Amino acid sequence: MMRRFSQKVVISAKAGRGSAKGPTLTRERGEGVQCALMRKRICTVSTLLTLLLAGPGFAEPAPVSRPSPSQEAEALAIAAASGDRTAIARLLDLAHSGNPAAQARIGWLYYKGEVVRQDFATAFEWIARAAKGGDPEAMNALGHLHQEGLGTSKDRGAARSWYGRAAQKDFAPAANNLGLLLLDGESGKPDVPAALAALNRAAARGHAMAMFNLGRLYDEGRGVPEDSDAARRWYERAVEKKLPAATRALGRLVETGRAFAQDFDRARALYEEARAQGDLEAAARLGLLYEGGRGVQRDAARAFALYREAAQAGNALGQVLVGWSYHGGAGTSRDLAAALQWFQRAAGQGYPAGNNALASLYAGGLGVKKDESRAVALYREAADKGYAEAMFNLGIMTEEGRGTARDLPEAFRLYQAAAEKGHEQATRILERAGRITRAEDLLDPLKRPGTMR
Repeated sequence: MMRRFSQKVVISAKAGRGSAKGPTLTRERGEGVQCALMRKRICTVSTLLTLLLAGPGFAEPAPVSRPSPSQEAEALAIAAASGDRTAIARLLDLAHSGNPAAQARIGWLYYKGEVVRQDFATAFEWIARAAKGGDPEAMNALGHLHQEGLGTSKDRGAARSWYGRAAQKDFAPAANNLGLLLLDGESGKPDVPAALAALNRAAARGHAMAMFNLGRLYDEGRGVPEDSDAARRWYERAVEKKLPAATRALGRLVETGRAFAQDFDRARALYEEARAQGDLEAAARLGLLYEGGRGVQRDAARAFALYREAAQAGNALGQVLVGWSYHGGAGTSRDLAAALQWFQRAAGQGYPAGNNALASLYAGGLGVKKDESRAVALYREAADKGYAEAMFNLGIMTEEGRGTARDLPEAFRLYQAAAEKGHEQATRILERAGRITRAEDLLDPLKRPGTMR
C-alpha cells in the first residue's frame, strides 16, 4: 500500500513526512539592494510618479564637503524612508546622473512594486545600469533577474556571470547564490566542488545563510558525505548570527537524535524559539510533535492549528500537512476538496511532497476523478527531485502497471533508490528478497520470500 508519509521526518528548509530532505536551499533574490527606502511606503503613488516624471530639480545645494556617491545615496534612502520629498527627488537625481547605488534602489522599487506599479522590465533596466556601474549589490540582483527570467529572458549563464562578478567583489550574498546555482547545475549536472567553494567563501565573510546552506548539504548528504556533526557545526554558526532557520534545523537534529542525544523537550523549545523569530517551518515542525505526542501530550487540534499557521503564510510543508489533516480528518473535519487545494498549493511551489500528496489523490480518485496516468506523472516529478516516498509509490505503480507500462526491473530500481534514501518500506522489500537479486524474481508475487512454495 502507498503510505501517506514515512514517520521519519527529515529536516527541510521550506519536507513532508517522507524521507526526502526537502525544500530547496535558500537563495537571496536581491539581498543588499533593498534598503529602508523599499521597506516603507515613503509617499503616495501619485507623489512618487510626479517626481519620476518631473525629473531632477528638488535637491538642496550640495555642501562644501560632499560625501561619496554611495554614502549620499544611502543617507538619502534613510531620509526618504521618513517621507522626505527632497530626499526622494535627490535620490532620483542621483540615479539619472549615473549613481549606481541610487539606480539600484530605484530598480528595486520597481521590482517590489510597493509605491509604483510593479514593472520587472523597468526594474531590470535600472538594476542593469547599476550593475554595469560596478555596484556588487546590483550585480547580485541582476543575477537573480536573469536566473528567474524577470524583466528579461531566463539565462543561467548570465546569472552565473553576474553572481560571480559580485562574489569577486566579496559580496557574500552573491557567493551564496552562485553556490546554489552551481549545485543545480546545467542540465542536472551540479558542479559540487565549485559550489562548495562559493558557499565557503560566503560563509567566511560571515554570511549566515551560506552557513545554513552548508549545514543542509551535510545534513542531507547532497554532493558531500552525509555528516550530522558537520551539519550541526554549520547550523550552530548560523544560530550565532541569529538566523531562525538554523535554530529550527538544530531542533530537527535534536528531535531525530542526530549529532545530539534525542530530546523531544529540547527540540520543542528550539522549534518554539525559531517560530517566535518568524520561521514558518518551525510552526509546522512543532505541529508534528503535537500530532505524534512526542515530548508533549498528543493534540491533533493543536497540530492542525500550527500546520494552518504555517500554510496560510505560504510554507509548503505546512500546506502539505494541512492537506493531510483534511484528508484524514485529523484535528478538523474530513474535507477532500480542501485537501486537494492545499496539496495543489504546495505542488505549485515545486515542493516534491506536494506532488506526492497530490498524486495519491489522483491514484485513488479521492476528491478528484481517478487518473493514474496523472498520478504517475506527479510521482515521477517528485521522484526526479530525490523524494523517496514518491520513488517508492512510483515503484508500486510501475510494478503493478498502473498509469504506466508494467516494468519490473524499473520498479526494482525505484525501490532500491528509495531504500538508499532510508525509505523503510522499500528497505523491507529488498531485505525480504534475501539472496534473490533479479528484479523479475524479487517482484513476482509467487517468488517473494514468504510466498514461495
